[in-house]
Amino acid sequence: MINHAELQRSHWPLAVAVVLLLVPLRLQEELLFHTVAETVSIVLAGAAFRAAWRAYPYSRNDFLMFLAIVLFWSGALDLVHMLLYKGGTQLDIGHADPATQLWIGTRWLQVIGFLAAPCFLARSLNRVNAFSVFAGIAGALVVLVLAGMFPLAYVTGPTTRGAFKVGSEYLVAALFALALVFLWMRRARLERPVLVLVVSAIAVLMATELVFKLYIDIEVISNVVGHLLKVAGYWLLYRAILRS
Repeated sequence: MINHAELQRSHWPLAVAVVLLLVPLRLQEELLFHTVAETVSIVLAGAAFRAAWRAYPYSRNDFLMFLAIVLFWSGALDLVHMLLYKGGTQLDIGHADPATQLWIGTRWLQVIGFLAAPCFLARSLNRVNAFSVFAGIAGALVVLVLAGMFPLAYVTGPTTRGAFKVGSEYLVAALFALALVFLWMRRARLERPVLVLVVSAIAVLMATELVFKLYIDIEVISNVVGHLLKVAGYWLLYRAILRS
């Protein structure tokens, strides 16, 4: 029988294999890289949520259950983002703004979740209500984007970056830093391995926003590094949730 430590160690070769696959893919085909990177993120989000939901009756870990819900709906929005990505699927609507808007909206959903998560280190969570609330937020984001009511994020021209996108990246990164502070203030309520994984995930996702601040065109290197960092952040959260 494989014990917990062995199971955790067995995940690292898979993580390294994913990175070794994604980098050559980008050298060959940017669109394929984007699709695979987003698919990996979506699968990680779904797997983390499934593990947390099944373990919750035994672990009663409200903090990790809440993070799993946030991650699940982040993955759901990532799926819509991937389907709307310019040139990517039959749902491609001819320009990059809706996919970019959904990316920004998803980061806002995430950072709101990370800011709220430390509250559930000291109070109980109604997971059905939390799931429903984030379902409503995710649904509203999709409706706003498809209805053309979401602020412009991708513009054609020399920079391709709308003021809303640039401002959001700075603000989301700052709020991720604030989420780190809130979590650190309550660190005594978390076992150290989980604390290290969650803190690392937040730091990586914050770095993702700072990398995308350098975004110039949908095919530049900052896009590649940003997606790899996002996959890493989801992976760290997945490992933290598995500990439940």
